[in-house]
Amino acid sequence: MGFFQNTRITLVNPNIEQLYSGMIPGLISKKYNFDESSIDLIKLTLSANCRFFKDTLVAIEPDKKIILCKERGRIEFDILSISTGSDTKKIPGSKNSNFLNLKPFHSFFSDFEVWIASLKCNRQYIRIGVIGGGIAALEIILAVKKRLESHLKDMAYNTKLDIFFLTKEESLFQSLDTILRKQCLRVVKENKITVIPSFLASKIVGNHVFTPEGNSFQLDLGILATGPSPQPWTKISGLPLCENGFIRVNKDLTCEHFENIFVTGDAASLIKYPKLPKSGLIAVRQGQTLVKNIQKKIDKKRLVPFKPQALKLSLIGTATGDAIASYNRLALRGMVFWHLKSFIDLRFINKFKSFAKMKKNDLPLNELQIERCGGCGSKVGSNILRGVLEEFKKDQSFSNIDNMDEDAGFSISYSDKLNLHTIDGFRQLIDEPYDMGVITAHHSVSDITAMGGTPKTALALVGVPLNDEKLMKNDLRLALRGLLDGLKTYSVTVIGGHTNEAESISLGLAINGVVGKDQVIKKNNIQLGDRIILTQAIGAGVIFAGLMAGHTKGKWLNQIVNEIKQRRDDITDFIGKFASSCTDVTGFGLVGHLVEMTKNNAYGITINLEKIPFFEGARELSLKKVRSSLFPQNINVPYEVDCQIKDDPRFDLCFDPQTAGGFLLSVDANKANHCVDMLLELGYSRCCEIGTVVDGQSGVKICR
Repeated sequence: MGFFQNTRITLVNPNIEQLYSGMIPGLISKKYNFDESSIDLIKLTLSANCRFFKDTLVAIEPDKKIILCKERGRIEFDILSISTGSDTKKIPGSKNSNFLNLKPFHSFFSDFEVWIASLKCNRQYIRIGVIGGGIAALEIILAVKKRLESHLKDMAYNTKLDIFFLTKEESLFQSLDTILRKQCLRVVKENKITVIPSFLASKIVGNHVFTPEGNSFQLDLGILATGPSPQPWTKISGLPLCENGFIRVNKDLTCEHFENIFVTGDAASLIKYPKLPKSGLIAVRQGQTLVKNIQKKIDKKRLVPFKPQALKLSLIGTATGDAIASYNRLALRGMVFWHLKSFIDLRFINKFKSFAKMKKNDLPLNELQIERCGGCGSKVGSNILRGVLEEFKKDQSFSNIDNMDEDAGFSISYSDKLNLHTIDGFRQLIDEPYDMGVITAHHSVSDITAMGGTPKTALALVGVPLNDEKLMKNDLRLALRGLLDGLKTYSVTVIGGHTNEAESISLGLAINGVVGKDQVIKKNNIQLGDRIILTQAIGAGVIFAGLMAGHTKGKWLNQIVNEIKQRRDDITDFIGKFASSCTDVTGFGLVGHLVEMTKNNAYGITINLEKIPFFEGARELSLKKVRSSLFPQNINVPYEVDCQIKDDPRFDLCFDPQTAGGFLLSVDANKANHCVDMLLELGYSRCCEIGTVVDGQSGVKICR
């Protein structure tokens, strides 16, 4: 039997891919690529039947069993496991883009890539320095040195590197055993790294690091390795903290005074082992004890203590094809140890990449497991509904909650305008209620926007799975928060709604809007010579379809969600001013919606396959014959195509149904370039001209 039966597990992380700290030096030096060095958290959680929320923790209310996230707001828990790592101790002025914090490692890598991409070498020397010390800093600076040497060679720059260690100690690595310290110092000497001892960095101004005495040192790139620092949220968490600001943790990895909260890794300060170093290796070794104890907590059994390993093997890469192996008080160096380190690192990370698909693990309903009523009997209970709505009282996107009917609302009348009413929605697309809400909001509003109208109000339909009351409240709260955040983009107010129990999250919106009587944009009002503009990449259907089959990478899914979230309401004014016709690209796919633009019209549309933007990963999934269930119907629409194009994997994507897809606009040929430029400025980064309205042709033709 597996762990955590009948339990909903949710992982909250600001990144969709988690870099493995042991491989970051190899990633920087380009020994490994990003995919080899990272864990796809979306694929991992999907395979383990967990939820994944891409969000940032901002606060914890331990007494209320609540965490607060930057985007999703409040999330309730029964058991909480914290492994948020640590930051780097700050130095005043260190926000300078040329000074990078070593931790968190993910941020360091991203910042370093930005720095090296913008590097311009118009001088004889580049000065790189580590402020601080330690084994991790040594591995990183060696990797940076190797990467920069390769980069300068590739760019044919005649620039030399000066590398420095600025340490407040009298010498480097004083806490290491004698033999290991000698090996590390030998590596420093071989790489011609200059050590600046007794240098206490107190502030940074421009490219200069200053000591309290006013001495300064100039660096073109500074790496801050000044030691671990607790993350800001811990200070207001209400959790017991040690003098250094980290969370006090019992020997069984539970937080002191809070037996339902576990803390591991850098965030933890074990009361029994106060000198335990902050390292990824410790966090990994705490993993087995953590899993056992969470299961024991669920089963109400006695927890077991975590016991740090007395003798441990450490492997330190030098970025030159060898490594230092340290065990107990011994330390040896050689190529064989690099191969051993590489083998161990790859074996570790590949465990996360090779998870088999697990069977869905539904929560038991206990006494709720009775025959569920249909009709009005399937509504979500009033206690759950009112409890969640109460939390949104201050949200201006909700209209007067106290006087709101559960099934209806009162709307405002708009004179001299046509009222527009649309309805849209769908069942669970991803197991993430908040993002589902955001996607549904943008998807539902697009019908009115495409007509040149302004959306005003909405009625919501929310279905949530029957579960424990706390879980249903979490689902309902997150779904509503997503709907509201999405609708805020268009200043749409929710005036009412309806809830029901469902097999999975299902969301729908009835949108009410207005448009001037002479300002309605029709989808089939194309004019001869018009240029066809597409505002968003296509391929979302196969990416969503590939998700449940385990073929979709997390970053492919994330790009779609990000592109949807970046939409703005400015598009309404743009459509009204420039478009002769417009439609949104949704369920019928690109070609299906183009066909609608040609109906009852004397002209046809020719599109160029080479100009169509596709989401990353869509072509790869199309090659694997991943298809949405609606694809067979979509490809049956009338169209013409050059014969050789049918073998191109991008061809099928032209019939791929889109969720919250972009807009298709026909604009005057003389204004097409200007329109594309304006849309790019509005944030539609993938928009482009893809075709032309032509005479002597009916329907749609696909060519190259």
